[in-house]
Amino acid sequence: MVAAMRDAVALSAALPGALLLTLRRSAKSVLAPAVCQHLQAWGLPCRRLDVDDDLVALERSLLLRVLVEAGLAGFLWSGMGLAVMHLVVPGDLSPGHGFASNSGELDFLTEEGEPRPLKNAWEDARVFWYHVAVEDAHA
Repeated sequence: MVAAMRDAVALSAALPGALLLTLRRSAKSVLAPAVCQHLQAWGLPCRRLDVDDDLVALERSLLLRVLVEAGLAGFLWSGMGLAVMHLVVPGDLSPGHGFASNSGELDFLTEEGEPRPLKNAWEDARVFWYHVAVEDAHA
């Protein structure tokens, strides 16, 4: 499961605007989802967002509408603990990032002749998450 989780996170990071819908360990748990706990252990900070935040409220409303239209509202009514995760990965995840110059040649040096520092694509990445059900968010 950890490998599948890692792949889902990487795919979400590579797709602009993507979100992950995940289960919490239990419907009554106020802990972060297991995915967040693994990401924190791997060095990615995870921050819980409050459902009263304007952007969270707007997105949550749209997501709930999609769940209802898909006929999945019963899962929420039954107490299934869902959370939404957003990954913000400011690094370039494209193949060969940071090496190609405009002329197509490899550019390993800065204009001053110093070695160009290589930056990990996941450097400065962050995760934001919130509960889908309001009663879970205020637990």
